[in-house]
Amino acid sequence: MSASQERPIGAAEFLQLSRAYWLPPYGHGNGLDALTWAQLARVARRQAERMLQALGEAGMPAWTAPADHHTPDSDAAAYDVWVATVDIGAAEDIAMGVLADTGEIAQP
Repeated sequence: MSASQERPIGAAEFLQLSRAYWLPPYGHGNGLDALTWAQLARVARRQAERMLQALGEAGMPAWTAPADHHTPDSDAAAYDVWVATVDIGAAEDIAMGVLADTGEIAQP
């Protein structure tokens, strides 16, 4: 009988992890890539698409995917937006701007 064992991965192996390791399936990106990714927001599909475009225009890698791929595809379905980890702070500002432009939150 054999057993699997977990072991820490080294830095060189860490850099070999692909987009499929970090990001949920059934999504799409804005054409920019990153080494590591962080979840930015869970929003309606129409907002996710606007965020993806705005982040791309700012030069930030972004990805969006359905929060639950078992739900029907509609503009109101929840989508997760992911960004390059290094850009998370600036991406939050862009996301808030997109939400303010769509009237989803009050402007400060």
